[in-house]
Amino acid sequence: MEISKRDRRALQWGGLALALWLALRFALLPAWDQWQQARAELPMRETTLIKYRQALTAMDADQKTAEAMQARLRQAESGLLQNTSPALAAAEFQDWIRQTMGGHQIDLRSSSFLAVRPQPSGYTEVPLGLQFQCRMDQLAELLADLQSGPKIVSVPRMQIQSTGGAEKLLSVSLTVAGVMRTPAGGANPQP
Repeated sequence: MEISKRDRRALQWGGLALALWLALRFALLPAWDQWQQARAELPMRETTLIKYRQALTAMDADQKTAEAMQARLRQAESGLLQNTSPALAAAEFQDWIRQTMGGHQIDLRSSSFLAVRPQPSGYTEVPLGLQFQCRMDQLAELLADLQSGPKIVSVPRMQIQSTGGAEKLLSVSLTVAGVMRTPAGGANPQP
């Protein structure tokens, strides 16, 4: 049985229509759906991108803040006693105190090394007991110089008595303390 020319053309058009329908159904329409879905998600993706950019900016700001804090810490720690041994740090601190007091013409009667005291965050306080006589203005200048000097200094104890003489001298018993990094191992041996 032979197919007529008209039937052959109908089959060809039918095959072409089927191929066109398959191309639309399995290629073009799914691509169109994906494009529409991506287009619908565009505002959400834009919001996500903005959040990521803000997070990156905040992270950069946090990193800059951390770097600034590290710089401030290094600057503050420049006032620490440099020696890593409490005994050497106490001697360094005593020498610096003697020089500072000498700059104010104050004669140190006695000084004594006191027990070091561990402080939080890896620091150790190195106290030094001092006894001397001076005028009130010399004491005020000394305390101001200790506060504004290059070392971190605290005054945990101060006792002042007037000698009652014509020179108006004060008898001062003072404990000053410098700060050092806690030695490796966390042990705080006595100076």
